[in-house]
Amino acid sequence: MGRHGSAYLATFLLFLAPLGAQEWYTSSESGMPFTLLQREEAFPTGWILSIERNGDEETRRLYEDGVLHRTTILARRDGQLVSRKEFSDDGTLLSQVSYAYDEEGNPRATYIDVGDRLEVVSTQNQTVDGTAGRTSTGSDGDWVLTDYDKGGRSISRTVIADGNERSSTLWSRDENGVLQFQQKTEGERETLSFYDDSGRLIEERHIHTGLPRLVRRYTWDGDRLIRVREQGQGRELVREMEWEDERLVRESRRIDGRLESITLWESPDKSLETLYRDGKPVVRILREGGQRIREEFLRDGQVVRIRENG
Repeated sequence: MGRHGSAYLATFLLFLAPLGAQEWYTSSESGMPFTLLQREEAFPTGWILSIERNGDEETRRLYEDGVLHRTTILARRDGQLVSRKEFSDDGTLLSQVSYAYDEEGNPRATYIDVGDRLEVVSTQNQTVDGTAGRTSTGSDGDWVLTDYDKGGRSISRTVIADGNERSSTLWSRDENGVLQFQQKTEGERETLSFYDDSGRLIEERHIHTGLPRLVRRYTWDGDRLIRVREQGQGRELVREMEWEDERLVRESRRIDGRLESITLWESPDKSLETLYRDGKPVVRILREGGQRIREEFLRDGQVVRIRENG
């Protein structure tokens, strides 16, 4: 009969089936129920979700134009979700998730079985080192461990790969929770970030093998970044930005005091960048929507060649 003929037949049978203990909804592709459908309504095409409850078990079947797409079985105990199984249209088990709770009913761990790999997501409300909470995500030798303060804000994160620590990040905040300092370490590389009392980034220090390699300093006018000064690798790069209300309209770049480029924004997605050599304009680049539209090559300020892109 073919897929389309089967789809029409399945849709026809689906519409004729008595509702019984099932509920039917219009749905999204992800299986999110939208509008409840009544018995007398004509079932629309597209994504349809049926929900059938039997004691503590709930079966959700997702259809596309009447053809079964996916089945999800949810199991609860005392109102708490304890497992979730997902099957393909032919009944193959795609994934299985189990949930664990503490004595007070708070979520403690999630176990995700995707066939050849078991993923674990666990939550600990109070840790031995005094932090307010910790989540652990991963399996085997690959883990991400994140600690939180009493406000639920992250204060440290450790990434472990093949049993070895790959990177770690520390955050420091003031009494109001505003970020003041961040330290990220990855092997022999370390990045230190400093923030002002408003949580704006004001300085970054990039360190390699214990030695400073690059320093960036940021200057702000309210929420608008107006200057970035970067020192390292034997040069100094300065970017200066100009704004009209909340829109960036101009940015210049200078290396060791020499003008390298000026970019003008006609709108957020349309810009004209001029590149300089020895203080003279040599190329103009027009961009729209992030794409190069035209390049103009200059000599003594005059256009000598044009290259259209696309």
